Amino acid sequence: MSTRVLGRRVSVAAAIVAAAAAGTGAAAPAASTSAPAQANQSAAVVPAKTAAVTAGQAARRPGAPAYRFLVVAPQRRPDGSRDGGSTQAAGISEDGVVAGTSWSSASTLVFAGDGTRNRWLTSGTDGPDGAPYASAVGPDGRVVGSYAPPVGRLITWDRAGTARTLDAKAPGFLVGEATNRAGQVAGTLSSTKVCASVHVFDRAAGSRAVAPPVTSRCQVSGLSDRGLVVGTLTTPPLPHQRHFSRAFALTGHRFVDLRGAQAKPSTAETISPDGAHLIGRQGTINATGEFTGTVVRWSTNRRPRPVPGAGTLVPQDVNNRGQILGVAGGRATLWTAGRLVDLTTTVRGLPRGWSISQVSGINERGEIAATLTQPIDSHQGRNHAVKLIPTRR
Repeated sequence: MSTRVLGRRVSVAAAIVAAAAAGTGAAAPAASTSAPAQANQSAAVVPAKTAAVTAGQAARRPGAPAYRFLVVAPQRRPDGSRDGGSTQAAGISEDGVVAGTSWSSASTLVFAGDGTRNRWLTSGTDGPDGAPYASAVGPDGRVVGSYAPPVGRLITWDRAGTARTLDAKAPGFLVGEATNRAGQVAGTLSSTKVCASVHVFDRAAGSRAVAPPVTSRCQVSGLSDRGLVVGTLTTPPLPHQRHFSRAFALTGHRFVDLRGAQAKPSTAETISPDGAHLIGRQGTINATGEFTGTVVRWSTNRRPRPVPGAGTLVPQDVNNRGQILGVAGGRATLWTAGRLVDLTTTVRGLPRGWSISQVSGINERGEIAATLTQPIDSHQGRNHAVKLIPTRR
């Protein structure tokens, strides 16, 4: 799954590139005594996957779910040293394995863990393409890693940790944005801010590259287990120009507009593994490129239907039960049973001042891949990748 902020929607890759250009890396601070007992000591502030938790629209209500949390990254780096980086979750498998990335001034590492068995998938030694970061996690636990520009290759790890390289065999910057239970991987190949193609890698059928029907920026936001790719095209491709976005589905070698998506600006932001829930938004884009809209359920054969009670939620992920994970009013939020739940208020044992700053995935059991952030005045607001586990009140 890709990293998204949509008020504007931004990929992890874009955030990393921007952070690198700005020189935002920071040295690892001393361990914090206020961290959770299990927390992996971390350092530099990572590029945010979602808007920071600042003000709320969704509040905890009677009957709302409650969660406990487990830290899912190793506490020691591959060389045995302690500390060294902020950790950020990228997604979660159906059996509760969270994968993500650890950034420090020394190295970038990819990890996977369920809170009891956490491990590194990379060693911290950069290869010829540099160090990958985790950009997507599949229902079966497959992890997709992408590289900083201008690399046109991806790397994947299966459940055993075995790595495999996927090559677009074309010039450009390749970002892996979704993967499914069948082992397919979908992503975008871009060059000079323009989307060259949507790539789908399939171990059985080979890879295919499909060029968008118009010059645009494009982002893949989901891939169902049956191989349906969904995402958003934005035209014209340059951000300073007044642009128009539209939701799409990719079937075979053809882009298909979702029913009603052409009427006004629209996005397709996530699809459940079983393909039953295709969630996006439809609304308006102002002169500065800010998108605002209503959360809708898309279909290829019927008009979009509003999601009742979703308000201004910006969807991030949806599970087979139809629970929608996202951000509302700047806060990490879950839509469930027709209402919004502010996740920060539901986590038991959260130290004072800590918040859920980022959310990236939810599985069918309702477990959530999230990132906790310490207060800014406490060791530079360091981040910790965690798994939120539903509990009975």
